[in-house]
Amino acid sequence: MLNEMMSLLDTHDDKWGESGGDERYEVELPDGTTEQVRTKDDVKALLFKQYR
Repeated sequence: MLNEMMSLLDTHDDKWGESGGDERYEVELPDGTTEQVRTKDDVKALLFKQYR
């Protein structure tokens, strides 16, 4: 499970990127909305929660 968590950024590189908003990154959620987050750790946590 740790390896899965560590590779989330690469596995889902089409679902996240840098944001033009207040936060540094944004993640595309399965329902088509996006959520902005501050750190890559936040990106990983959100990807793990939404796409695992």
